[in-house]
Amino acid sequence: VGQRVMRNLKLNEIPALRQQWMDETNGAGTLEGWIVATFGRQMDVVPSRESSVITIGYRHPDPKLAAALANAFVQAYVDTTLELRTGPARQYSSFFETRAKEARETFEAAQSRLSTFQKNNGIIASDERLDVENARLNELSSQLTTLQAIAAESASRQAQANSAQGDRLAEVLNNPLVAGLKSDISRGEAKLQELSTRYGEAHPQVQEAKANLGELRSRLDAETRKVTGSVGVSNTINRQREAEVRNSLEAQRAKVLKLKAVRDEGLVIIRDVENAQRAYDAIQQRYTQTNLEGQATQSNVNVLTLASPPVEHSTPKVGLNTILAFFVGSLLAVGTVLALEL
Repeated sequence: VGQRVMRNLKLNEIPALRQQWMDETNGAGTLEGWIVATFGRQMDVVPSRESSVITIGYRHPDPKLAAALANAFVQAYVDTTLELRTGPARQYSSFFETRAKEARETFEAAQSRLSTFQKNNGIIASDERLDVENARLNELSSQLTTLQAIAAESASRQAQANSAQGDRLAEVLNNPLVAGLKSDISRGEAKLQELSTRYGEAHPQVQEAKANLGELRSRLDAETRKVTGSVGVSNTINRQREAEVRNSLEAQRAKVLKLKAVRDEGLVIIRDVENAQRAYDAIQQRYTQTNLEGQATQSNVNVLTLASPPVEHSTPKVGLNTILAFFVGSLLAVGTVLALEL
């Protein structure tokens, strides 16, 4: 505060003060330090016991200069407190400005990495597409289970068709052509038996009936083989459908696994972006706060009353000094008399 007063009033440029400093110290130390110490000894600082008010007084033979110096010390104190408040804030502002630039660069790099990742993979790292693909996977799994049951059933029917019990298949029994041929064979057998009983085995009508019956049986066997063959074709188709659905299921499972891996990697990048943004926002907020504090022009110290030149001098107090001199002189006189008497 004293050095600020000296700089504001340019006391170190007064020749009389420089000469007085040379006379008293012979040039020892610095002029500035001597001026601050000399003027500081003449200043009185009285803090209030019941409030934060500070009273400052200055003693000097010139009342105008005393008031000016008191006001100078007060103003220097106000300016110093403001500088002590805004100086660190400006330093912090510069520090946070640098950190804010670095945090912004980190945030932009993370955002760019996320954009590149989304562009390269052609997706947005969210759960919507993964949900769709999981639903597709579950659908294919259900289809495969159904086709496996159908293929197992068709394989069983084909095995039955390839065995001696092929004519007992439901497809054969429910076939209308086979049923008609069986009816014709039954009638042909009845007719053959009737003709054989009536005419004998060598009769032409009996031979014709036998030929017709053989032809019907041949047609029945051919139709039965045709129907049982369709069971094999159906089984082959079911097996092919099962294989296709199984391949689709495996491809879908691999696709879902890939999407999960991509989503996990994308979530990591998103968290990096969010962390970088939060760090940048926090640093930017501190930078704004310290920048505003560094630009403050109002101190937390206010001047209540300016010093004015006093009407009467504070020292010497003639009346008080006369009374003190009377009492002190009396005590010295009595003491001297007693000492001489003893």
